[in-house]
Amino acid sequence: MSVTMMDVQSLEIFKGSTIRTGANKLQSRYVNWVSVIETPVESFVRENELVLTTGIGCGHDQELFYSFVDDVIKSGASALAIALGPFVEAIPHRVIDLALKEEFILIELNWSVRFSDILEQVLEQIHEEKRQYFEKIETIRKSLLHCILSGQSLDLVANHFATSIGCEVFIADKRGVIRGKCKDLAEDLQDRWTSFMQEQLEEDGIYHSLGNTFEWLQYSGGYALQLTIHSAGNIQGYIIVGGFGAEPFTEEEHKEWLMLLEHATTAVAIHFLHEQAAKEAEWRLRDDFVWELTRGSFHSQESMLSRSKSLGYQLNLPYICVVAKPEHLKQSFQSMTHLTITFDHWLHECIRHMEEEAESVAKSMALKSMVTFQQEELIIFLEVNHHNANQQTRTYITKLIRRLHYLYPTITLTWGIAKQYGYSCFTASYQEAKRALEIGRKKTISMQYRRLLTLQPIELLKIY
Repeated sequence: MSVTMMDVQSLEIFKGSTIRTGANKLQSRYVNWVSVIETPVESFVRENELVLTTGIGCGHDQELFYSFVDDVIKSGASALAIALGPFVEAIPHRVIDLALKEEFILIELNWSVRFSDILEQVLEQIHEEKRQYFEKIETIRKSLLHCILSGQSLDLVANHFATSIGCEVFIADKRGVIRGKCKDLAEDLQDRWTSFMQEQLEEDGIYHSLGNTFEWLQYSGGYALQLTIHSAGNIQGYIIVGGFGAEPFTEEEHKEWLMLLEHATTAVAIHFLHEQAAKEAEWRLRDDFVWELTRGSFHSQESMLSRSKSLGYQLNLPYICVVAKPEHLKQSFQSMTHLTITFDHWLHECIRHMEEEAESVAKSMALKSMVTFQQEELIIFLEVNHHNANQQTRTYITKLIRRLHYLYPTITLTWGIAKQYGYSCFTASYQEAKRALEIGRKKTISMQYRRLLTLQPIELLKIY
């Protein structure tokens, strides 16, 4: 959105002007405003302001004129355009040396050029640039909303946004799972952000404070910007934009990008909210089915197989049951004083995240799973495809605990594992896992996250 001194210098009214110093800075100096200033400067000049002067009051005194130019430079002005005439016949060498040393732009203007004409043309250029920028933002906003509301994947959304702004883009949910990315995304950026996200989860868990929605991330290609997607004080996910230069934003660039990216985060937040609503209905159906399977309450084999097929479950596989009971949920919630959601809302999200992670870890091991949360217990039926079912189950639990520890560092879980596994023994397997859990709790053999991660899985996962 910013106009540069190169843009200003290309205006018709500056054709007869001469650039005395700072020609190599024309492209990097931005102009947000233009003003006419005579001595004294004091606080009348703003940063990124093109200053016009006749030198009246100081042009006949070289020391005073030198001081005037020095004050303009120190004010952060974009450039100083001096009308040569009765007050300043020529720019003194000392002033030129000062401007060269500070890499400041000095421009000589013909006395016949009216300052009012310069003001009119430069301000018109600034306003036109802003108008075009806002039109671009509105176009991007509408196109992103169209992508979201028409049900396109986040891969397509990320690719469309990346094309619109000329940067690398990918989108992740609040668990750190990448949900969509543009084409030709730098592998180094993705890997670096994954490590960055893991560090963030280890430090603050999934519900970190929203104090800073902008996070800079350095990688081999330069800098990337992580922007938090949130709704009603609740984090939904992240948009990561890469391909920035070696220096972070100036204040003006920060405002421009914040305005642009906020539209993108709003669109993606709508996607996550719609997705959440659709998932809730599916989760309820799957929860009910797995719970009925656990209790053995199906009246016919045909009904059970029909419902399992509609939900995408495969019952013709050997499964073992694992039961986990979260401990200290209320205390964990109360320790996060920055949260604005209620305990019931937080608990519901916590349960869903546990179920999602349980399925995700199983999928990462190429195993089928069926999961539900009932009566304050996470119930998992895990496919067995290894001759040592216990060892396979321990490996699965270790991975799941490590993942849940990142999301909820203050929660511990107690585990129970069934002795038997096989085909169509869901109820018996669940009852064994439940008994193992109860025995373990009575004997205070609780499998806490940190202890499990200190390489003691065999003792902690002892089956009763």
